[in-house]
Amino acid sequence: MPDKPIREQFPTDSQRYGNETTIDETFSNPYHPLDNELKAALEDTALLSGPEAFAFVWGQLGTSPVMTDEEMAEQFVQRHGFESLSGFREVAAEARSKIAEAIWIYELIDAYRFPDFPEECAECGRSLDGMWVEPDDGPSPICRICADVDPERHFPSGNPDDPR
Repeated sequence: MPDKPIREQFPTDSQRYGNETTIDETFSNPYHPLDNELKAALEDTALLSGPEAFAFVWGQLGTSPVMTDEEMAEQFVQRHGFESLSGFREVAAEARSKIAEAIWIYELIDAYRFPDFPEECAECGRSLDGMWVEPDDGPSPICRICADVDPERHFPSGNPDDPR
Protein backbone atom coordinates (compact mmCIF):
# COMPACT_ATOMS: atom_id res chain seq x y z
CA MET A 1 0.00 0.00 0.00
CA PRO A 2 1.39 3.44 -0.92
CA ASP A 3 2.60 5.72 1.86
CA LYS A 4 0.67 8.75 0.59
CA PRO A 5 -3.05 9.11 -0.18
CA ILE A 6 -3.82 9.00 -3.90
CA ARG A 7 -4.51 12.76 -4.06
CA GLU A 8 -0.98 13.41 -2.84
CA GLN A 9 0.51 10.87 -5.25
CA PHE A 10 -1.04 12.55 -8.29
CA PRO A 11 -1.57 16.21 -7.44
CA THR A 12 -3.44 18.46 -9.83
CA ASP A 13 -0.77 21.07 -10.25
CA SER A 14 0.39 23.31 -13.03
CA GLN A 15 3.32 21.06 -13.89
CA ARG A 16 1.00 18.21 -14.88
CA TYR A 17 -0.56 20.45 -17.53
CA GLY A 18 2.43 22.05 -19.19
CA ASN A 19 3.48 24.94 -16.94
CA GLU A 20 6.99 24.18 -15.75
CA THR A 21 7.36 27.18 -13.42
CA THR A 22 7.74 26.35 -9.73
CA ILE A 23 6.86 28.35 -6.62
CA ASP A 24 10.57 28.56 -5.76
CA GLU A 25 11.22 30.19 -9.14
CA THR A 26 8.27 32.57 -8.74
CA PHE A 27 9.02 33.98 -5.31
CA SER A 28 12.48 35.07 -4.19
CA ASN A 29 11.57 33.83 -0.72
CA PRO A 30 8.65 31.34 -0.71
CA TYR A 31 8.27 31.88 3.06
CA HIS A 32 7.69 35.60 2.52
CA PRO A 33 6.42 36.23 -1.02
CA LEU A 34 6.34 39.84 -2.16
CA ASP A 35 3.31 41.69 -3.55
CA ASN A 36 5.08 42.56 -6.82
CA GLU A 37 6.15 38.95 -7.34
CA LEU A 38 2.58 37.71 -6.95
CA LYS A 39 1.29 40.45 -9.26
CA ALA A 40 3.86 39.51 -11.93
CA ALA A 41 3.08 35.80 -11.59
CA LEU A 42 -0.68 36.37 -11.85
CA GLU A 43 -0.17 38.58 -14.88
CA ASP A 44 2.00 35.90 -16.52
CA THR A 45 -0.82 33.34 -16.30
CA ALA A 46 -2.78 35.00 -19.15
CA LEU A 47 -5.84 34.69 -16.91
CA LEU A 48 -5.49 38.22 -15.54
CA SER A 49 -4.45 41.43 -17.23
CA GLY A 50 -1.84 43.65 -15.60
CA PRO A 51 -4.46 45.95 -14.02
CA GLU A 52 -6.50 42.95 -12.82
CA ALA A 53 -3.44 41.31 -11.25
CA PHE A 54 -2.52 44.60 -9.55
CA ALA A 55 -6.09 45.15 -8.30
CA PHE A 56 -6.37 41.60 -7.02
CA VAL A 57 -3.13 41.75 -5.05
CA TRP A 58 -3.61 45.23 -3.59
CA GLY A 59 -7.41 45.30 -3.49
CA GLN A 60 -8.75 41.81 -2.84
CA LEU A 61 -5.87 40.51 -0.77
CA GLY A 62 -5.57 43.84 1.05
CA THR A 63 -1.81 43.68 1.34
CA SER A 64 -1.22 47.44 1.40
CA PRO A 65 -1.97 49.52 4.51
CA VAL A 66 -2.60 52.43 2.11
CA MET A 67 -5.88 50.77 1.11
CA THR A 68 -7.40 51.29 4.58
CA ASP A 69 -7.64 55.09 4.15
CA GLU A 70 -10.04 56.23 1.38
CA GLU A 71 -8.12 59.36 0.43
CA MET A 72 -4.74 57.63 0.36
CA ALA A 73 -6.25 54.70 -1.53
CA GLU A 74 -7.70 57.04 -4.17
CA GLN A 75 -4.28 58.64 -4.72
CA PHE A 76 -2.52 55.25 -4.68
CA VAL A 77 -4.74 53.69 -7.37
CA GLN A 78 -4.56 56.82 -9.54
CA ARG A 79 -0.74 56.69 -9.40
CA HIS A 80 -1.03 53.14 -10.71
CA GLY A 81 -3.17 53.98 -13.73
CA PHE A 82 -6.74 53.72 -12.44
CA GLU A 83 -9.12 56.65 -12.94
CA SER A 84 -10.77 56.27 -9.54
CA LEU A 85 -11.01 54.07 -6.48
CA SER A 86 -14.41 52.80 -7.63
CA GLY A 87 -12.89 51.85 -11.02
CA PHE A 88 -10.08 50.07 -9.19
CA ARG A 89 -12.65 48.18 -7.08
CA GLU A 90 -14.56 47.12 -10.20
CA VAL A 91 -11.37 45.71 -11.74
CA ALA A 92 -10.52 43.99 -8.44
CA ALA A 93 -14.00 42.38 -8.35
CA GLU A 94 -13.55 41.13 -11.93
CA ALA A 95 -10.14 39.69 -11.04
CA ARG A 96 -11.65 38.01 -7.96
CA SER A 97 -14.35 36.47 -10.14
CA LYS A 98 -11.75 35.11 -12.57
CA ILE A 99 -9.68 33.67 -9.71
CA ALA A 100 -12.81 32.03 -8.26
CA GLU A 101 -13.53 30.41 -11.64
CA ALA A 102 -9.94 29.13 -11.86
CA ILE A 103 -10.20 27.62 -8.37
CA TRP A 104 -13.51 26.00 -9.35
CA ILE A 105 -11.85 24.44 -12.42
CA TYR A 106 -9.10 23.03 -10.19
CA GLU A 107 -11.71 21.60 -7.78
CA LEU A 108 -13.70 20.08 -10.66
CA ILE A 109 -10.62 18.36 -12.05
CA ASP A 110 -9.69 16.93 -8.64
CA ALA A 111 -13.26 15.79 -7.92
CA TYR A 112 -13.36 14.05 -11.30
CA ARG A 113 -9.93 12.44 -10.92
CA PHE A 114 -10.29 11.49 -7.24
CA PRO A 115 -13.94 11.19 -6.23
CA ASP A 116 -14.65 10.70 -2.56
CA PHE A 117 -15.78 7.18 -1.82
CA PRO A 118 -18.82 6.69 0.39
CA GLU A 119 -18.07 5.24 3.80
CA GLU A 120 -21.35 3.70 4.90
CA CYS A 121 -24.55 2.17 3.55
CA ALA A 122 -27.37 4.69 3.09
CA GLU A 123 -29.90 2.12 4.34
CA CYS A 124 -28.29 0.27 7.25
CA GLY A 125 -25.17 2.30 8.04
CA ARG A 126 -22.71 -0.63 7.61
CA SER A 127 -19.19 0.20 6.47
CA LEU A 128 -18.91 -0.20 2.69
CA ASP A 129 -15.18 -1.01 2.68
CA GLY A 130 -14.87 0.31 -0.88
CA MET A 131 -17.65 -1.90 -2.35
CA TRP A 132 -21.20 -0.66 -2.85
CA VAL A 133 -24.22 -0.78 -5.13
CA GLU A 134 -25.98 2.22 -6.61
CA PRO A 135 -29.63 1.26 -7.10
CA ASP A 136 -31.75 2.80 -9.85
CA ASP A 137 -34.16 4.11 -7.23
CA GLY A 138 -33.92 4.69 -3.52
CA PRO A 139 -30.99 5.81 -1.39
CA SER A 140 -27.48 5.48 -2.67
CA PRO A 141 -24.97 3.98 -2.05
CA ILE A 142 -26.02 0.79 -0.36
CA CYS A 143 -24.11 -2.28 0.78
CA ARG A 144 -24.33 -5.63 -1.00
CA ILE A 145 -26.49 -7.06 1.79
CA CYS A 146 -29.14 -4.32 1.47
CA ALA A 147 -28.92 -4.62 -2.32
CA ASP A 148 -29.51 -8.38 -1.96
CA VAL A 149 -26.45 -9.20 -4.07
CA ASP A 150 -25.80 -12.94 -4.24
CA PRO A 151 -22.03 -13.33 -3.68
CA GLU A 152 -22.04 -16.79 -5.36
CA ARG A 153 -23.62 -15.38 -8.51
CA HIS A 154 -21.38 -12.32 -8.74
CA PHE A 155 -18.28 -13.88 -7.18
CA PRO A 156 -18.04 -17.59 -8.19
CA SER A 157 -15.49 -18.35 -5.50
CA GLY A 158 -17.73 -16.68 -2.89
CA ASN A 159 -14.90 -14.25 -2.19
CA PRO A 160 -15.44 -10.71 -3.55
CA ASP A 161 -11.66 -10.18 -3.47
CA ASP A 162 -11.12 -13.10 -5.91
CA PRO A 163 -11.21 -11.68 -9.47
CA ARG A 164 -12.21 -14.97 -11.17
